[in-house]
Amino acid sequence: MNYKIYSFVNDDLNTDIKLYQKRVFDKFNIDINQVVWKKDFEKYGYVILNDGSHYYNDHPHFLDNIIKTESTDYLIFFDIDCIPLSPLFLDKLLNEISDKNTLSGAIQNNRFGTYVSAWFVGFYRNLYFECGSPPITDINTDPFLRFTKSCIEHDKRINYWLPSHVERPPHGTTYENLVYHEMQIRKQSNNENFIKKCKLVLGEL
Repeated sequence: MNYKIYSFVNDDLNTDIKLYQKRVFDKFNIDINQVVWKKDFEKYGYVILNDGSHYYNDHPHFLDNIIKTESTDYLIFFDIDCIPLSPLFLDKLLNEISDKNTLSGAIQNNRFGTYVSAWFVGFYRNLYFECGSPPITDINTDPFLRFTKSCIEHDKRINYWLPSHVERPPHGTTYENLVYHEMQIRKQSNNENFIKKCKLVLGEL
């Protein structure tokens, strides 16, 4: 299967977060494209809005730009504070989306409803267009809320990865025993917890 994995990070975030995410992927011999804003914005994230203004520093616009410009068949997105705990996550995810009809990833429940979250998600790229190219840059909702709803409306399949363990509600959550996400990574305590989790995966603790 022709796929690419992406993550996004603002250049003012603790650089250790990006480095440790990359080290975990390297341990499993899995490639990840880490896009650092400002340094890479001309290639990945330069967006001209409808009013003619330029929009740079924004995660949803990064997701939107990759989906619309990348040529690979399948896309997988990780938040910068999200890592695999085992290489088996990739086989599981690719198997789930190989039908070209499934949006699969971490479940999110909040005031907007239940949907697949952008912090860990995979799908056949053309699925997005088959579902009417739903907007994912609306600042009033989470990026993949409308994508999930559009998939349902177009009779596509939704596969939710459910929490299997929560270490510090609601911050450190493991999904299907295969993927770990550390919410609110800008908090120093969460920085430290994420790096500790990475070190555990790397066998350094």
